[in-house]
Amino acid sequence: QHYNRQPAWFGTFLFGYSTDLSGPAATAATLLSFAIILTVALLNKEILAYCFDPTTAYTSGVRTGFIHYLLMVLIALVIVIGMRVVGPVLMTALLVLPGATAMLLSRHLSTAIFISIATAIISAIAGLILNSQWRFLPLGPSIVLVLVAEFILAYLASWSRAH
Repeated sequence: QHYNRQPAWFGTFLFGYSTDLSGPAATAATLLSFAIILTVALLNKEILAYCFDPTTAYTSGVRTGFIHYLLMVLIALVIVIGMRVVGPVLMTALLVLPGATAMLLSRHLSTAIFISIATAIISAIAGLILNSQWRFLPLGPSIVLVLVAEFILAYLASWSRAH
């Protein structure tokens, strides 16, 4: 019967540290998330120029090296926060689904960025509510479940618009 037992770390590997994410850790994750959003908002034009064409951005005066490494640091911070909340296995969904949902709803980049941020915030809040209402649902999968539902709704909305 010992072969059916899971290692103690298995649930944490899949679903994050939802019980450990309270108090100072939750505050730090929230403040760091707001700092990332503020940084992206303040450097929006430079980031967009760099992402579309780094060479043209460089000749236009954008410090492309700084923007490149800033984006790498911001992505690393998002991964650190996300792995703590949703776990390493679900981290890919946390990175991909807000942007994919936004691109289904808008072809304008500034609107898609706003929708992506709104999608992520809504899923985080709804995931927290689901976790607090039904304790058997871990926090990370709850957030990703809401993200998947948002993606499906966006897909249906874009499909109905096309037909």
